[in-house]
Amino acid sequence: MNHHHVKCWTQYFNDVDRGEKRFDLRKNDRDYKVDDQITLQEWDPTRGEYTGRRLTFRICYALRGVTDWENDAATIPMRGLRAGYVILGLAEVP
Repeated sequence: MNHHHVKCWTQYFNDVDRGEKRFDLRKNDRDYKVDDQITLQEWDPTRGEYTGRRLTFRICYALRGVTDWENDAATIPMRGLRAGYVILGLAEVP
């Protein structure tokens, strides 16, 4: 299990904090896996700095972009997610 620390812009951080957003779209440059932990660190883009607020979750689902969806009928439903990206399901850490 890995623990990932990632930047999260204030508007999205607040949605996650309120429980309205329980997923995160990321570039899959960290090889995210189910059961890894992820800490979202709030980033204020107007000030260009971290605010100090953090939220930690367990990754409960990972939907990965496909590499060759043009030629594989089984991947047609996932055409909207490009290769190299992942949508992560976020679950509370017990």
